Amino acid sequence: MCLSSSPTLKSLLVLKQRNMTRTR
Repeated sequence: MCLSSSPTLKSLLVLKQRNMTRTR
């Protein structure tokens, strides 16, 4: 898993986390 090498993946993860916190 190369998350550091994939900025897009990191962005997606952040978005997902933000969405989760927002839903909460």
